[in-house]
Amino acid sequence: MPQDLPQPKVPWYVDWFGEDYLLVYAHRDEAEAKKMVDLAERLCPIAEGSRVLDLACGAGRHAVEMTKRGFQVTGLDLSQTLLAEAARWAGECDEEVTWVNQDMRQVVTPLGFDLVVNFFTSFGYFDTDDENQRVLSAIHDNLRPGGGFVMDYLNRDWIIKNLVGHDDSDIRGVHIVQDRKVDREASRVEKTIRIESDGVHRVYKESVRMYIYPELMAMTQRADLTIDGVVGDYDGSPYTLSSPRMMLFGHREDQSE
Repeated sequence: MPQDLPQPKVPWYVDWFGEDYLLVYAHRDEAEAKKMVDLAERLCPIAEGSRVLDLACGAGRHAVEMTKRGFQVTGLDLSQTLLAEAARWAGECDEEVTWVNQDMRQVVTPLGFDLVVNFFTSFGYFDTDDENQRVLSAIHDNLRPGGGFVMDYLNRDWIIKNLVGHDDSDIRGVHIVQDRKVDREASRVEKTIRIESDGVHRVYKESVRMYIYPELMAMTQRADLTIDGVVGDYDGSPYTLSSPRMMLFGHREDQSE
């Protein structure tokens, strides 16, 4: 009898961002989204009515908040489950957002946006530097000349010193176990998430490439993006190696100037 061919491996980010993700990250709430959008507006001020792309928008917390502030927002995500939750939340808030089910390496509308935001460490997902570079190239191609970008990213040095290796919790009757480690050779932070509910066990992975600031500076330059500054947390504090975050902001050059 013919043997079954091995099935292709599904990337972790395809498998993970569903209903269980929403449960594990239920603590990421509207108040946090407001704080993040406040900071983005300070870092890259834009006029009311400006066009904003929320790249890897997830369940839409930030996209809806930006829409409430008078921006024309498009939220892009690969997960249909998260986009459905985002659309539900936007409807509940009576806000109109354009939702796009697409890979973040692809361009939505060339020269279409005044600002691109990429929140909550939604960069470094892919296996190779070239694939991660394509995300920055997509940001460039989505921006009008002179348009800005904000990228909310992890700080590798803080992660190495402060990583919590193991925790477990119970949320809504579901037992959640998370194990984390740093792969120094690959410069990635890895997480295994185990969900136990009604006798059913599900296992997911996260794997994010940990770039340092000089690496990201070189990558943005290759994408013809200019970094205007970097802050170290959601309060806008200066970035240092001990900062919990590394939040870059900058712009696409206007070649006419």
